[in-house]
Amino acid sequence: MTAATRAQGAPVPSDGAAAGDGRVAGYRLLRRVATGDRSEVHLAVDAVDGAGSPAGADGATARRPVAVKVYRDGVDDDQIGTEIAVMGADASGTLPTLVDVAVLDDRRRVLVLDRIAGPTLAHLLGERLLDPGEATTILAPLVAAAAGLADAGFVHTRMATSDVMIDETGRPRLVGLGAVRSLDAAGAAVARTELLRESHRRLAALIEEVARSTRQPAVFERAAAIARSGAESRPFARTEGEIERALFAAATAAPVRTNVGAAARGSLPTRIAPSPSGPMMSTAGPVTSQATRERQRPAGSRARGWRATLGELAQLPIPAVERVARSADADRAGAARRRWRELIAGRRRPLVVGAAAGGAALVVLLTLVPPAAEAGGADRETLTATDSASSGRTEARRAAVPTGGTGGADEAHGTERDSDGPAAEEGDALVDPVAAAVALMTRRQECLAAIDAGCLDQVDQPGSALDRSDREALARAREGEVPEVPGFALDQLSVSAEMGDAVLLELPYADPQREPASLLVMRGEAGWRLRELFD
Repeated sequence: MTAATRAQGAPVPSDGAAAGDGRVAGYRLLRRVATGDRSEVHLAVDAVDGAGSPAGADGATARRPVAVKVYRDGVDDDQIGTEIAVMGADASGTLPTLVDVAVLDDRRRVLVLDRIAGPTLAHLLGERLLDPGEATTILAPLVAAAAGLADAGFVHTRMATSDVMIDETGRPRLVGLGAVRSLDAAGAAVARTELLRESHRRLAALIEEVARSTRQPAVFERAAAIARSGAESRPFARTEGEIERALFAAATAAPVRTNVGAAARGSLPTRIAPSPSGPMMSTAGPVTSQATRERQRPAGSRARGWRATLGELAQLPIPAVERVARSADADRAGAARRRWRELIAGRRRPLVVGAAAGGAALVVLLTLVPPAAEAGGADRETLTATDSASSGRTEARRAAVPTGGTGGADEAHGTERDSDGPAAEEGDALVDPVAAAVALMTRRQECLAAIDAGCLDQVDQPGSALDRSDREALARAREGEVPEVPGFALDQLSVSAEMGDAVLLELPYADPQREPASLLVMRGEAGWRLRELFD
């Protein structure tokens, strides 16, 4: 331990701020950044020039800021010595780097450490959720550091999220070295083992706390379980290596996103100095801690857009630039799309079921419940012309209506037919749903009378309700039951409603005392077919 007392050592001002030429152990204090029961931490810069003598305000050379830790009276020297020893034994670079050691005239001890400019892990977890890869990047080095400390004979008995800081490179740094205990000082083997068990418990608690603030917390359950099992194992066996492997298996390490240094990297030179992203030199105004500055920074801030650049060139105040740029560069349409996607993703199954039920209900409605008859009063010639204009049928459709003739074959060979003969009647059936229905109903009566199931293939729509009913009637007829075929007045058939390729017709019975039935015919690739008969 270096115990050299610098001649220029002076008592630390009670408010923690450097007043004019306030110096401690050769470092000019800028402001206090932290206060604890055992010590105060100040941001400082080296106030010694190259010749080794104190430099005045006009000769001081700006150097990299450091953290000056001044211990209070009464702090155990052995504990300070443990902190110095553990920083010297750390080979991972996770602990703070010891820069200098000094003793003031009033016997207070001073440690000069490298400055860690970044938020604590507790602040980061309270600000946003971590990606699993970020959690691995944070936790794995801490587990390795705990293993290295144990190998060197030390245990960090607290290891809370407030003891972890994220530096400007996104690397986790373990502070709070007042909680470090030496295994050699523990004495008996039982006490040493209990300290190591406590280290594993703290690792498990840290992993679980970080996992709760991660988007996929379940992936870290195995790592926490390994740490817990190590703490409770009999006999005790260290498991830091297994914990670290489980962390890397849980998620691929990814850079930790912080706001440290973002403003400095994105700003352009202007006549107005940019607002600092971290603690800077200040000798006036209220003292602001690092944690307060971190809370004041906008959460989720991102790289500046071109509007922020124009604001800087226009010499606008930096806070105004930030507010205007964030508002103008915001992708409101993208945010709305994301909200809709999240809304739909959370209700995907009810929406699918509802859409399917609605579609099925619409089909049944269009099939079974005819709309108001719009063409009921139209004459036959108008309906025929409209149907002919709306659908040009293919050769396959022309051959679909069963007539028993050979008109289709004759047309294919170019045979000329008399326009007043059977071919003309067949053409009318092809385009006129009434003529097609008359032909199909006539053919159906013949099929039922002949008990011919193959005949129905050219009459009924396959799989329809009428097709099933007719085939059941044929099956009963084969067993000796005479099929009952009601008589219909086919010459009085008329259209009730047209719905595309579906046509609903009014079919009167031969008995005028009975209410007319409704006949639904469908037009497909094979031509017109009977679908349902509503009695």
